[in-house]
Amino acid sequence: MLTGQVALFCPGATAVALVMVIGYRAFVVGMLEIIYAIQYRRANTHPWLTGLAGLLSAVFGLPVVMYAFPDAVVSLAWLIGR
Repeated sequence: MLTGQVALFCPGATAVALVMVIGYRAFVVGMLEIIYAIQYRRANTHPWLTGLAGLLSAVFGLPVVMYAFPDAVVSLAWLIGR
């Protein structure tokens, strides 16, 4: 009930939180799919499809997280460029 009231009265914060959850989930699931494709390549009939799905999921999830935290992207670029 409290979550619904927060979503009703703070829709901006709710939208940002939802985008972050979706981005993190897509990135983590993508990484786990890539690990699964590598470790169980003999048991799976098409491990490259599983790895490709994981790569696409991770590639989708990372920009979503980066757009949710633009300061983190600037900090990361600063660290890499240094």
